[in-house]
Amino acid sequence: MRRSQSYTIALAICSSRLQLQSTAWATEVWTSSDINFPLEGGNPVLEKPYIQTQFQLSQAAANRASAGMADRLFVCLGILLLELCYRTPIEHCEWWQKLGWGVAQELEPLHRSIVAGKWLDKVEFEEGPEMASAIRWCLQESPQVFQGEQWRRDLAERVVLPVQNCYRYLGGSG
Repeated sequence: MRRSQSYTIALAICSSRLQLQSTAWATEVWTSSDINFPLEGGNPVLEKPYIQTQFQLSQAAANRASAGMADRLFVCLGILLLELCYRTPIEHCEWWQKLGWGVAQELEPLHRSIVAGKWLDKVEFEEGPEMASAIRWCLQESPQVFQGEQWRRDLAERVVLPVQNCYRYLGGSG
């Protein structure tokens, strides 16, 4: 995968989270296994990613499900962005390997968050300050709960726009 394709996917994921978070379409965390690509001639079309996730039947159920999950949703978004920057799953990064974690499933989100924080240190050098800042917001500065509309403005300004700038810098036009 080329860097420009990684940014295409990153922009699609960030903008989808922004657009869909308050709907029944986006109540679950998204991981790399939720990202899919249509096939053309048996090959994946990397420029047209889509998210496959569970759908809540009612808006009330969606609101209850996501009310206390803001921190986890944003950390998972930050991890997705890291995985796209490095074009590898977090489980293959050097910090995961160095720490040698074969973790119990219930502890994995905490360990993923710790490893992501370590992995973040290299992003500014590798991808630049805008991408590093966007990922840092997701991992360390995002809200704990969804209250009002401030989270939406912050997500747009601190994540979507910087990712969009990186995408445009590499020749994207979206």
